[in-house]
Amino acid sequence: MKKIIRLCPFYYPDFKYGGSVIADYELDKSLVQAGHRVEVITCKKNLSKITIEKNSGQHIINYFPVIKFPTYAISIKALILLFKKIRAEKNNIDYVFFSGIWNLFTIFGPLICQFFDIKYVMVPHGSLTSKLLKLKSNFSKRFVTMFFIKRNIKLAYKTHFASEYEKNEAQSYLGINIKSFIYPWSFDLNKFKFEENIINSFYTKYNGHDKIIISFIGRISKEKRLDLVLESLKILPDVIKNKILFLIVGPDEENIWSKALSYRANTGVETNFIGPLYNNDLAVVYNLTDIFILTSESENFAISVIEAAYCSCALLLSKFIGVSSYFNSPDAALYCDLEINDIAQKISSLITDNNKLNKYKYEARLQSKRFDSSRFDAAYFFKKISKII
Repeated sequence: MKKIIRLCPFYYPDFKYGGSVIADYELDKSLVQAGHRVEVITCKKNLSKITIEKNSGQHIINYFPVIKFPTYAISIKALILLFKKIRAEKNNIDYVFFSGIWNLFTIFGPLICQFFDIKYVMVPHGSLTSKLLKLKSNFSKRFVTMFFIKRNIKLAYKTHFASEYEKNEAQSYLGINIKSFIYPWSFDLNKFKFEENIINSFYTKYNGHDKIIISFIGRISKEKRLDLVLESLKILPDVIKNKILFLIVGPDEENIWSKALSYRANTGVETNFIGPLYNNDLAVVYNLTDIFILTSESENFAISVIEAAYCSCALLLSKFIGVSSYFNSPDAALYCDLEINDIAQKISSLITDNNKLNKYKYEARLQSKRFDSSRFDAAYFFKKISKII
């Protein structure tokens, strides 16, 4: 049995903060099911005191109140707990995992591990891709990355990347060789299974009886280039527009839809902005969807791609998504340039050829099964970590 401590800004049940939260939780859940012990130190908004929850005797979550900016995990008490635990249980801790990049845990937590000579693993969750850094980073974030994070990654026992693309991007940006292992995330995909009659009952809700449903599902952000999708729909021939229902599902915390995109929704294609959905509601929309579209300028692993594929959605993706390396067999996914005419052409090719659409749906579903947590191999996971490179 291995004992792992994980530090992350957010954790279960705060899945609204993105795929990294889901990925951490699903991995930990699989490790616990395999007989290992995971203790999590994390933050939660609106807490007045430290709260400890036990999902099981082997899965303990320590929630700490967070100061002002929750994504930065500004909690000194959480770091003090890490210090105390390592000092008291040094010989019993196998690894400490640090999730994310721009947070207090990843800046100072590794220093504690270095002091006690504890093996730690950095988990950037795609934050070290060059395009994403250009889009999201300011001077202070670049300073933190190059002064603190670079050193912490260099001294880490390993860094966990979900794809070769993510690893290459990180090494290129930081300018160092990184001791790493590549292991794709795994998820409990059974929650997306529904009986056909349940799916059919939702068609009326979204007015999609006789239309092909294209869905954008995920957090709305500038780098996901939803604007390109809307512009590409606008130039489609009317005969194709009339066959499409476009659903936009996801939180809009930056008000990008209301401020910059809603006026572009007058494309001639029936468009519904639904907002954030979770649990069964989200799963049903995936199952309703015929074509899942994601045209990001930069995306690490994109859990939504796995979820959509498992629900037999044809995948229309940009070429800058880390998970694409796992969908490289013929007909597993259709790839487009970040260019309006190319996106429109790829949409048309799926809408006008039902056999092609069904072929992409089938192959996407087939490829997605490798990510099901039922196939997670904990022994192989730890073998990848401990392998000497």
